[in-house]
Amino acid sequence: MKLYKTLVFQALTLTALAVVGCKEEERIGLQDAPDKAKVAIMNVATPNRPTPATSSQVMGYLFFLDNFQLYSQSLVTNKTTGYFLVDPGARVLKIDSAAAIINVAQGRGTVNTTNLAADAGKYYSVFITGRVQAPEVVVTTDDLTRPEAGKAKVRVLHLSPDSPSLDISGTVSASPAALQVLFGGNTYKKTTEFKNIDPGFYRLQVREAGSITPISTATTTNQTAPCFFCTGSATNEFTMNLEAGKIYTLVIRGYRSPTTVGQIAGPLSVGGLINLNF
Repeated sequence: MKLYKTLVFQALTLTALAVVGCKEEERIGLQDAPDKAKVAIMNVATPNRPTPATSSQVMGYLFFLDNFQLYSQSLVTNKTTGYFLVDPGARVLKIDSAAAIINVAQGRGTVNTTNLAADAGKYYSVFITGRVQAPEVVVTTDDLTRPEAGKAKVRVLHLSPDSPSLDISGTVSASPAALQVLFGGNTYKKTTEFKNIDPGFYRLQVREAGSITPISTATTTNQTAPCFFCTGSATNEFTMNLEAGKIYTLVIRGYRSPTTVGQIAGPLSVGGLINLNF
């Protein structure tokens, strides 16, 4: 097997070895392997529990690509593998729950199997979403070409299972009434195209598509990933510094109505993941 280590997806990186292909090989840098696909896995599954006094913390997931285990450590919520190199072609990604804490009726076992069509030279992100006990998978193709000069490059990924189509509205240092729709009409498990925007400290809101009424989220200033166990107060607006030369994915995750899904779940929140920094 070949051993590849390429960890450049910069949000909360998991430190581990990726075994994907028989002799050892190490390549440093995204451009050093044009004959390979590059894949990053991000765990943003939402916690949920039967009552406030019980726990739902599944202790991460283990990943197998064509039956070869990728990492020796489990990937817990709000962690990423970073990009690793994968032989191109039709691949099968299997996800096993690593363990569970008390009050969760789930032992170790396979919780999802996903087909991955990997093309040489392309970058992909695999997002683990939905409830931690029954995760879903969203695969995106990542455009990591350099942002336009003096711009930040941003997209939005909607991973809130009970939310309708959503807009992200915002601008730099303006009143809430003046916020413009930056990314509109995004539905569950869909991502917008990357957009080059002016850098700055943005005042942002999540809204139902076409509405001017903000939806409260448990998002703090410059939050780098959607919160897992959210402890802050819900607010209608949050601030995020989007810097020139960086590529971001804004991930909306959690439940808009956390107590109406049969269990108590994590609330809506937004995190700004940095895909790449030029």
